[in-house]
Amino acid sequence: AHSLTDEEQKKIASPIAYGIASKLISGDEGLVGLAEKNKIVKQALVATVSKVRLAYDSSNGVKSSIGDANYEITLDPSTSLLTILINISSAASGASLGSIEPKLDAVLQLTLRKAMANVDLNKSSIENTLGFYIGKVIPVIFDLSFLEHPSLGQNVPQATRASMVDKLVAVTKKWLNSEKGFGEFSKNGGVLEIVSSRVLRIH
Repeated sequence: AHSLTDEEQKKIASPIAYGIASKLISGDEGLVGLAEKNKIVKQALVATVSKVRLAYDSSNGVKSSIGDANYEITLDPSTSLLTILINISSAASGASLGSIEPKLDAVLQLTLRKAMANVDLNKSSIENTLGFYIGKVIPVIFDLSFLEHPSLGQNVPQATRASMVDKLVAVTKKWLNSEKGFGEFSKNGGVLEIVSSRVLRIH
């Protein structure tokens, strides 16, 4: 473990109380600031985090591969504890730490959450455009249960899973909201009548 000199301990005292804690937790670009600016961040924090722990690694063993290498963020799902662990050398040197956002993205799956929220944003528009083509509003149900399949576990990057959700929305729009999709039915009265009378929902 690294033994701190009196001077290093004095340098740490201020960042603990003001600098680091303020930046990473209550600052404009910290947990509070991001939650205030971004609804998805706020929803993710409310849904998954009940406690936040700020700690220093006296052995300086943190080597994060996401963003600033000198600190890491982890989430324990069993306790809803979000831990911010910082190399003590960073505090002693007074160095500014990099953005918390990429680390939160990884821990809270923000990119995937954004893609899933985009499904809800597009659903009404897709249904209304489809209704314009066939003269009847038909509920469109997006089944995202494939995200829970074992083959799409943590080994599959979050960005890949988010891209799959985005592509599902794009393909649905192409099939249901284009002239070459359901728009074709509007040109054929017989087919249009069958679809309008028999199709109750699209899943």
